[in-house]
Amino acid sequence: MAENPKTVVVRPDVDIDEDIDHMLTRPGFEAVRHDRARMEIAVTNGAVTITGHTRTAQTPDVLSREVAKIPGVKSVDVSQLYNDDALRVLSGQMTPVEVFTAVSYGAVVLTGKIPAGMTLEEIVAKVEAIEGVRKVIPNFK
Repeated sequence: MAENPKTVVVRPDVDIDEDIDHMLTRPGFEAVRHDRARMEIAVTNGAVTITGHTRTAQTPDVLSREVAKIPGVKSVDVSQLYNDDALRVLSGQMTPVEVFTAVSYGAVVLTGKIPAGMTLEEIVAKVEAIEGVRKVIPNFK
C-alpha cells in the first residue's frame, strides 16, 4: 500500500496577501480590522510575517491561527506583533507603584507621581527598554 504524498499548494505571494486582507473583512474579524492600520504584513515565498501593534493579546493568536489556514501559507511569524495588554503588564512591572501606565499601540503614557530617589529619566529609560514600546510619553503633574 503506497502512502499518499502530501499535496503542497504553491501560490503567488500577492494572492496570499490578498486573501489575508479579504479574511480581515469577514464577520468575526472586527477587532483585528481595527488594528490593521498598525500592522505590517509581508509574504515571502509563502512565509507570512506580521509586525506592529495590536490592542489585545488575542489578536496575534487569532491571526497566527487563521492565516495559517490560507492555502499556500507555509509559516506565520507574529513574534514582532506586540499587544498593548502585554506591554501594559511589562511596563507596570518596570515602574514604581506610584507610576501608572496606559498603552495605546505601543505608546506608553506614564502618570502618577515620581517617587523620591528616582528621576523621570530613569523611569522612562526602563520603559523604553521594553521590546515593542514605540515611545514613552511622561505625563506627570
